[in-house]
Amino acid sequence: GYFIIDAGGFDDARLSDIDIDLLILPTKTGYRSIKTTVDSAVTFTPINVPVMFILNDYTTKKEEEETLEILEDILKVSDLELDNLYFFGIQHSNAIKSSENKNASLIELSQQNKLMERAYSKIITTFKELADEVREIIE
Repeated sequence: GYFIIDAGGFDDARLSDIDIDLLILPTKTGYRSIKTTVDSAVTFTPINVPVMFILNDYTTKKEEEETLEILEDILKVSDLELDNLYFFGIQHSNAIKSSENKNASLIELSQQNKLMERAYSKIITTFKELADEVREIIE
């Protein structure tokens, strides 16, 4: 029952006419990437629409924490409603790269390669947690 649009990181005027339950904005770590993502959110986000920032591809817990600090500092001076924001982290995983390269789902790869099953199951769990959090926000 969900409709998801990947706008490729760009604002698209055609999207302004769509009722949005949740805007999900992935960002890489680093000030420039985060600032560009927040600027897109400010430009595109309708009033009272929750926004979820996904911290994508961080490598260590420290990097995740530093990225959150940068994001929070940038958000403080933005025009976004700060009480309607959510954050989710997806740690770097070679399993994701394998999935992209082999054009196969993580579940398929997990079933095909029993030696890598643990690595795949960890990232599969992360995506299930993300889906659960999204459902919780929009329901």
